[in-house]
Amino acid sequence: MLAVEERRVEQIQYEQGVSPVRNSFFRKKLGFIPELGAKLLLDAIPDFDPNILTVSSAVLTTIAAVMAERRNRSKDATLKASGPEAATLIIAQVLDAFDGAVAREKNRRNPGSHDTKLGGSVDSAVDRWGNLVMGISRIISAHRRGDFVGKVLATVSTLTGPVPALLRSIGETKGLSFPEGGKNILGTAGTQTGRVPLGILGTLRPEVKLETLAGDLIVQNIADTLTSAGNIKTSIDRLNGGTPIEDLDKLKKIKDEAKYRQKWLLGATIVTGVVVTGTHLLLGKTPKKSINSEWLNPVLNSINPESIETYHPKQEPIPGMVQALQKLSGGYIEVGFGYGSAFSKDAAADSVMDIMVVVRDPEKFYSHIQTVGGIKLGTIASSKFHALWNKHKVNFYLGELEVNGVKRTIKLGVIGHNEFLKHARGGGPAAMDKGEGEGYEYLSGRLHKANVVVLHSEATPDEQKEINIAINQARIDAAQLTALGLMQKKFPYEDFAEMYVKASYLADRRVERANKAESLLHKNPEEYRAMLTPILTRMVESGMVSWDGDNYQKQVSLSEQIVKDWLRECRQHSFRTNFFQNIWTMGLINAIGYGIAKVIRAKT
Repeated sequence: MLAVEERRVEQIQYEQGVSPVRNSFFRKKLGFIPELGAKLLLDAIPDFDPNILTVSSAVLTTIAAVMAERRNRSKDATLKASGPEAATLIIAQVLDAFDGAVAREKNRRNPGSHDTKLGGSVDSAVDRWGNLVMGISRIISAHRRGDFVGKVLATVSTLTGPVPALLRSIGETKGLSFPEGGKNILGTAGTQTGRVPLGILGTLRPEVKLETLAGDLIVQNIADTLTSAGNIKTSIDRLNGGTPIEDLDKLKKIKDEAKYRQKWLLGATIVTGVVVTGTHLLLGKTPKKSINSEWLNPVLNSINPESIETYHPKQEPIPGMVQALQKLSGGYIEVGFGYGSAFSKDAAADSVMDIMVVVRDPEKFYSHIQTVGGIKLGTIASSKFHALWNKHKVNFYLGELEVNGVKRTIKLGVIGHNEFLKHARGGGPAAMDKGEGEGYEYLSGRLHKANVVVLHSEATPDEQKEINIAINQARIDAAQLTALGLMQKKFPYEDFAEMYVKASYLADRRVERANKAESLLHKNPEEYRAMLTPILTRMVESGMVSWDGDNYQKQVSLSEQIVKDWLRECRQHSFRTNFFQNIWTMGLINAIGYGIAKVIRAKT
């Protein structure tokens, strides 16, 4: 009697094309295609076993994933090169789409001739296997290109892949159905309908980059992010429950098949975890990204920063400034610098005064200024919070400083001593790779300017020496690495000075007035000449450039493309810092207000 009931359910499923738990848009609208193919196949081979299609799909997916990983290792990312594995994956998915239709058609013609309980479970497990082997390929690709974030994303998307299907089988044993194709775009990404094309895209084209202001977005990472988010959302949705299955004719069979399939999916989930863990153990730590050998040229790293005197322009002291900074310091400030428009003869009437302080202990300094007042500690007024951010960047704050009885609006940059040394030396990937530099040119670009004025110093001789060396190195890097690489073969001093000043703005697209760089150089020609002449002299002595009495000529330099790529990375870093990090220290409202005011000043 039970066998008759099962065959009747199979007949209903065949006639409707889908069951309450097989309800995706593609099954409803395009299900006739595999059904037609199944009829033609069984007309030709009546005893054909649909499990052959299922297993073949798994084998072809594995072969394609191995092919893709090997091609990615060879760095050949062209569409033509990825054609063989793309074709193999498409064939694998076509076979996977037809196996269920062949099983249903075979049982329609000869009821009971195919074990749908076993076949459905094998099919579901094979789907998980396909996700696993493609995921392992992406993990390996991310590891080989030194992409730690990509490796994490590929790992998360692979580990979470089996979970929605497992939770679905658990829900079906309780008589619940779920949207097979997801409720929205993110939900679809967490189902087989969305997971497969995203997995194929990331596997075939893992290193293709999309350039954005926030950085180079790698196609594989985008696909894995969507898949991970989709898997997690779909899993949460299914944990929250589904829709009760009302068709009692189908309910018992659905429960029985789901209970059987659940064991296979639990096994697939465990296997996924074991294989992914084993892959990470075999690969080890993510290697560092390789550095172009041009950066390592000894000539471009031969100038000793101690061989030149640190240049600071001699300006009339601002009455009351020393006393104001002493009050702000509380004994924690080593050096306070003035920089920006207010100190370079380029300030508008309502310009904010830019001050940067190098401090001995950021946490204690933040606790002190909370008692002194005048400086707005952004989003969270916690000294530990702001000191933690200082481990990664210079923190900026808005506030007021009472100078000689007059309150001046200031933007205060705060950074610890050791972090200052690293960020000032962040002018090249070689320095950052060795741990001597950090932060690209976000901080060092501000030190490139000639008008960095010492407003107040409480530094010891050793502290001052280290700070001076760091400033010198920032300026040497800007000259010998960035500006020189962008120059023509032969150039006069004036052209070099203009390129040098432009370089920091090319590395950090801040909101500034038009021709800001040219204006700075025009209003401060003597200061820039006094700062750059010793550096150019050392560049001649090192063999980087030659001098014929009128013009310089490049002998050794970075290529223009290397420099442009570096500046692009610097801009992306500054964008991330300005829009995703500074809001936590300066505060969202303060940051928006400061940005609007700066835009207005730039247009006037």
